[in-house]
Amino acid sequence: MSTNYKKSWQKIKPSLKVFGSVTWFLAKLGLVFVLAALFGGVGMGTGMAIGALKDVPEFNPSLLERPFLPSYIYDINGDLITEIHDAENRIPVKKADLPDHLINAFLAAEDNNFDDHPGIDLKGLVRAVITNITTGDSHGASTISQQVIKQVFLTSDKTLSRKIQELYLTLNMEGQYTKNEIFEFYINNATFYDNNAWGIEAAAQTYFNKSVDELTLSESALLVGIPNYPGYYSPHPDNMEPAITRRNDVLARMLRFEYITDEEYEAAKSEEIVLNMQEQRGWPYPHYVDAVLFTHGINALMETGFYDTEADAAQAIRRDGLHIYTAMDPRVQKVVEDVMFSDEYYPNDSFVYPEGHSRAGRRYPQGAAVVMEADTGQVLAVVGGREYNSTNRINRIDRGFQPGSAIKPVMVYGPAFEYGVLSPASVLDDAPTVWPDIRDEWYAPENYAKTFRGMVTVRDAIIISDNIPAMKAFEMVGNQVSPRATTDFATSLGLKIPENSYSMLTSAIGGSNYLVSPLQMTQAFSAFANQGKVSEPIFVTKIVDRNGNEIFTNTPHSEVVMKEETAFLMTNVLRDVVTNPRGTARPANLTKFNVAAKTGTTDDAHDRWTAGYSRDYVFTG
Repeated sequence: MSTNYKKSWQKIKPSLKVFGSVTWFLAKLGLVFVLAALFGGVGMGTGMAIGALKDVPEFNPSLLERPFLPSYIYDINGDLITEIHDAENRIPVKKADLPDHLINAFLAAEDNNFDDHPGIDLKGLVRAVITNITTGDSHGASTISQQVIKQVFLTSDKTLSRKIQELYLTLNMEGQYTKNEIFEFYINNATFYDNNAWGIEAAAQTYFNKSVDELTLSESALLVGIPNYPGYYSPHPDNMEPAITRRNDVLARMLRFEYITDEEYEAAKSEEIVLNMQEQRGWPYPHYVDAVLFTHGINALMETGFYDTEADAAQAIRRDGLHIYTAMDPRVQKVVEDVMFSDEYYPNDSFVYPEGHSRAGRRYPQGAAVVMEADTGQVLAVVGGREYNSTNRINRIDRGFQPGSAIKPVMVYGPAFEYGVLSPASVLDDAPTVWPDIRDEWYAPENYAKTFRGMVTVRDAIIISDNIPAMKAFEMVGNQVSPRATTDFATSLGLKIPENSYSMLTSAIGGSNYLVSPLQMTQAFSAFANQGKVSEPIFVTKIVDRNGNEIFTNTPHSEVVMKEETAFLMTNVLRDVVTNPRGTARPANLTKFNVAAKTGTTDDAHDRWTAGYSRDYVFTG
């Protein structure tokens, strides 16, 4: 291990501490005014400094010991689902317990001048001032001390007023705490590593099942890189690339600042990262909670305008004491989980990969399910996989899959009914047909049953799910209305369809030229259930901040995308898909519910779909 360190770490107080208390107060106040003037101009900057300091939060040292407030997630009834906090996986550690290469990794990645500045990196601020003058960007350079203040006392708003408050509070903290204490506040309280790990010791145990003093240089650099964007840089067995890329960036900075030698850099960069993640007790309804934490809660917070980046919003969910109310109905959620997690419903092909396999312990085949209220769009339940553990937390509700024949009501027959090209009683020729294909010169598709039935009604073609009639209907809509009529119709229902899909006949049968997610399909089918109005999915209904202010309210939003007659006709036909003895969705023919549905199966049965609805609910699985 190299001993070529740039920092002695013997100094424990900033140089400005030699002033008496009164002199120190005047000095820091004057410095704040000078910096504000530099950023905003003498007149405006001074005025903003006065306004910012007037409303500056109280410097409460006790908050440094417990800086973050937990957030709470509630179900549709207002009952608590889980508390998002760090108490169960935070292990405080002293700086003296950290190996030198881990300390140096933090310095190189976050604040190389930490030991020399009084909480504010004046050189960095000068660069920020120049940037402000040339680009109008008021963001300054953040030291480790400033990051602690930002997380404990302030919001993530990137305004000049907040920056002035940050500078003032940073100087307060530097005047009352040693550098060692501030560094420990940072490594224990101001760093989040995903997987509910707060602080560097918890991170070491979560990902490597070892303490910080056992970490290699390579492992240290990987962990230090995570807090910059935990949801992206945290290592995952299925996708290590972002974490490795970030690790290499930290190592490069350590080499640049001469904390490590060229040999140590190359060795650490070449070291294989071997995760040893221990099973953790998770929260209830994990896929739904994850959808809120990592996607829909973040989207809701971004709509408030209080956060500049999604990373800031994600951080706020874990640190800002928010009360997040969701549309999850625990009764519906439990039913869906019981079905999805049980092997009883997968008797013919359910198995778990054996030890030694790259997916050892994982349950296959996999699946996902979404249940949404048709008229409000409130998502009552989601399951993103048939298991949930520390090495397999994939949430498939937002992932794309080939839709197969489940797409036909959305891409083919819906627009055909809407534009009057076809009706359920119209007749199509289910006969061998050849189309030109730019790849193989000619394309001769088959039906799933490997047979052709001659002249069939549209209703019968949908019931049996024949491919040839669907492709001919798709072609008719393109020729009689407009080439993009089919894909425009599908897009209006919420699907994300590539630009060129209108020109590809395989789009009619869910070919490989595009993918859709279970959540998108649920939204699309809501238009048939809701008399022609598509409902926007709602996970988060409202968010209340730590002071009781309602900062986000999500009201149901629907948009007319088709005629009521179109929705009626499609529902009438899809009801037959369930009730007709030849219907592909006949297992869904439950006497208690009036269900309409469409199934889809892709090549080699790789993806299998059922998308449908009753009067009140839309479901996809």
